Amino acid sequence: MKYTSIMSSVLLASFLTTTSNVQAIDLNVMASAKMSVEAGLDPATRELIEKLPAEIRAQVLGLLQDALPLIDKSVDLYLTRVDQILNSQIDHIGCQLTGSGKTIIDEVAAKFGGPPSPVSSLKKQSDDLKTAFKTTSTPDQYRLKYADFLVNGNTTACSVAAVPEAYIVVSQLRADGSARARVWNRLYGLQCADADECFTEVFKTTSELVAKADTRDSTSIAAADKLNKVTRPKKTSLFASFRQDIYEEQFFQLFSIQDGLLIAMTARQSVAKQYLSAASTNVGEAEKAVNSAEASLSPSMKGMNDAANAAVAAIAKLNAEVPELLASATTYDATLASAAQSIASRLDAVKTHGEKVVAKANENNVHIQQIEYANAEAKRLKNLCHFCN
Repeated sequence: MKYTSIMSSVLLASFLTTTSNVQAIDLNVMASAKMSVEAGLDPATRELIEKLPAEIRAQVLGLLQDALPLIDKSVDLYLTRVDQILNSQIDHIGCQLTGSGKTIIDEVAAKFGGPPSPVSSLKKQSDDLKTAFKTTSTPDQYRLKYADFLVNGNTTACSVAAVPEAYIVVSQLRADGSARARVWNRLYGLQCADADECFTEVFKTTSELVAKADTRDSTSIAAADKLNKVTRPKKTSLFASFRQDIYEEQFFQLFSIQDGLLIAMTARQSVAKQYLSAASTNVGEAEKAVNSAEASLSPSMKGMNDAANAAVAAIAKLNAEVPELLASATTYDATLASAAQSIASRLDAVKTHGEKVVAKANENNVHIQQIEYANAEAKRLKNLCHFCN
């Protein structure tokens, strides 16, 4: 009897340890917890990061990873940080070694001749960019012009790296140019002939995205309000020439809405997947525990059967949370309905299995009681017969 009691206590402790792995409903779910480091980045930006030198790419990805928790506070904060990261890290590319073992400044000097332009020349080139285009300029022409500026900015940055005051000015010019260049990189390949046509296309696409977006996503970034503030720039007027930087400012706003919606959706889906994962983990641990309980059933040791009963009861109590976890998952992301139903079916199977285990445990205990009663009765009769003799 003592051995049976010890074994049943050990078994129950083992079951309870297993069921403790089943997750409680208070998950402290964070949208950023399971998000990819490149979540919400547009294809052009992802391509840009992929083409960075390996060391710089690793730094950028590390900083983006560190920035993800900002999503839990504000999508706009996160987008601002992403822009800062891209601008600041790209600022360090200029003096990296190229494949030939030379610095970029050496390569550019060899191509274009002479030392890099001074800071004042770079500032003039930046200012000239604002009036360097015509209403008929194509997105590719913008990309090439900005690329030339950024190459010159790289060489200038390397040449003034030892002078902090000059380097700060150059960095600011490059950051502004880099941000504007990314606009035209994103427009590259779009079927539009000039800035105005591109604005029409991007505005239409953004409007459609806002209209189709989940209300929670659009509300979280105030998408409709931001879209209402976007205005079509005027190509030219009697008093002003064409300014592409005005278009660029509007493109910034439109792309920010697109990126914000994508990140908000990704964050919402991340939360949903965490709830779904928790539910699946609960059911998986329950399946293991019920199987273990079934394997421990004994036709001769009541304590083992009692421990199995207790384990199944503990599992049932914890699994009561699974429907709520599944409901949360599908509330955040309705596309997970099929996966949630699959987990719910597994839960039903676990419950049915657990009921069978309990029934068998009770059956075993009844059998054990009958044997114990029969043994006690036989012993009593034997004692009576002893007195009869």
